[in-house]
Amino acid sequence: MGMKLTKTRRIIRFRQSPWLKHYIDLNTALCTKAKTDSEKDFFKLMNVSVFGKTMENIRKRVDVRLVNSEKQALKLVAKPNFDRRVVFTNNLAAVHMKKTKLKFDKPVYLGACILDISKTLMYDFHYGFIRKMYGDNAQLLFTDTDSLAYEIKTEDFYKDITLHVQEKSDTSSYPTEHPSGIPTGVNKKVVGMFKDECGGKVMTEFVGLRAKLYSYKMNDHTTTKRAKGVTKSVIKQNITFDEYKQCLDTQLEICKPMNIIRSRLHQIYTEEINKIALSAKDDKRHILEDGISTLAHGHYKIEKDI
Repeated sequence: MGMKLTKTRRIIRFRQSPWLKHYIDLNTALCTKAKTDSEKDFFKLMNVSVFGKTMENIRKRVDVRLVNSEKQALKLVAKPNFDRRVVFTNNLAAVHMKKTKLKFDKPVYLGACILDISKTLMYDFHYGFIRKMYGDNAQLLFTDTDSLAYEIKTEDFYKDITLHVQEKSDTSSYPTEHPSGIPTGVNKKVVGMFKDECGGKVMTEFVGLRAKLYSYKMNDHTTTKRAKGVTKSVIKQNITFDEYKQCLDTQLEICKPMNIIRSRLHQIYTEEINKIALSAKDDKRHILEDGISTLAHGHYKIEKDI
């Protein structure tokens, strides 16, 4: 990775045990046996939600007091931990009070370990496997917490990875009649294995605009589109792959009307908004002069590019 440890200031000593392993393995096994998408999503959520609670920021918790008189409201507002108030009617208001005492009882160390270990898995796969096998012939298109997308120049990718299926891959998404001959059902739902999100299909075109905003076509002419913050119906019906390409080529934002459900003062209503659906303005990466390639902020090559 290019990092050298030159000085050690302090060392933390601790004991560890796989105290959550049984629970995680149980949900993983039940997810493997699930027959419907809703069941699969449920057991996935059972694991993911536990991770979320380990990283919960309890400083954001508040005490909400409902009051129905001016005297009660003024008494709470005068306190130093008063945050804000929401008035519902002349006789009802909610007063938000900051916590005066916090009990740090969340295993933040666990969430931090999960994130760190997941990063080592991803980096090891990228640098220790893909880059080692293909070098500059493997171009990383995008990354997420648990996924990688590549453009790889090779004669036969499936032939290349056949020998590494047992140690690297979950092939449960491959059809039994896949032309590559790769054995299907290997390492199904095994933690730490990489799964082909395309299910054995070949990605032919890819457009990545910014984080969680991309689209790609496959060799069977199907298209996958992702646009965080845009309703699923709009993505499915009103956004096309060509619009992703248009946005990248012209650098112009594309807006789409959408209906959303909102709540204000506990009153639920629908609202039609005209929202920016596609934008090539990536504030998380430094975009190079070609308008396509990017570097991480702080990269040593950025000065040369400027």
